[in-house]
Amino acid sequence: MGKTARLRIPTWLPAVVASATLFLPVPLRATEFPRFSRMSLSAQAEYVALMIDATENALRAANQSDLADRVHELFTRIEPGASMPLGLVQYGRNEALARLADLERYEKDPNARRLHVEAALFVTLDKNGVPLSTEVKTAVVDGMARSHTTTYAEFKAKTTDEQRKLIALLVRLAYPHFRIRDAITRRIEGKEPSTYDNLDMRKREATLIAAQFPIGAAIQPGFAGLAREIDAEYRKTPNDAGPFYCIVLHMFDMVAADLAKEMKRMEDSTLQLPQRSPPRTPPGQGKAAPAPAPTPKTASPPPKKDSPGFGDAIGEGGFITPPTR
Repeated sequence: MGKTARLRIPTWLPAVVASATLFLPVPLRATEFPRFSRMSLSAQAEYVALMIDATENALRAANQSDLADRVHELFTRIEPGASMPLGLVQYGRNEALARLADLERYEKDPNARRLHVEAALFVTLDKNGVPLSTEVKTAVVDGMARSHTTTYAEFKAKTTDEQRKLIALLVRLAYPHFRIRDAITRRIEGKEPSTYDNLDMRKREATLIAAQFPIGAAIQPGFAGLAREIDAEYRKTPNDAGPFYCIVLHMFDMVAADLAKEMKRMEDSTLQLPQRSPPRTPPGQGKAAPAPAPTPKTASPPPKKDSPGFGDAIGEGGFITPPTR
């Protein structure tokens, strides 16, 4: 099965994912992996972020705020030393394993029901102590059936609070998911490595996101600048699906600016050593004494006939050859 076969599927995953899929209501509305895989990486990343948000909202609507809080914590908290929320890391792995399980099922039985992206999220939540009722799963699937990549015009039609919430969601979830998927795809296709392969770079981006788009804060320092960039693109092509594209470019610019500031700080803090001036003759001593004449070198004696020199020991091609007597 090519490179994807290197992943080892846990023994429990196919049964659990299949079970989650078979009990999904209105299965034709759910997004099967073949259709999901035809989306661009950026569209997939936005879909995943909206799906996680839809699950949290469905739990709150079902008066299960305790479970909704667990979902929020799982996909927002970044442990010390990490660069991504644990939930996003686990979901990414389960999504990859579910894709492989779906391919294996299809190879064995082309008529088998294809697995759905939603099932990968439901399995991730279940393994973290967040079981979902059929009603909640129905709400998530129905909500995602109406979901699509946000256009500039749709973003502009939202209130400022709605725009702020959407940007924070895409920056916090869609952006790191896109970056890690892009890095993996580059490695598989043998392309130039992504900067996201570097752990320090991932941590830098996570730090910038936390500072510019703090979770749950009414004031988002990075919102105004990003909203202006989206507005500029809206005036050019209002019906294009592009707000997330603007977010990716904005993050790249933020990282570049942060690196430039760090380089400037390093240059400013570098100790500048004073240049030495030429030695001065003490007053009253006149000219400096002339330097002593160099001692003549003694020529090395020629090598003896039975003791070949280095040149005699090097044969053609630079290989050392035994001397001849």
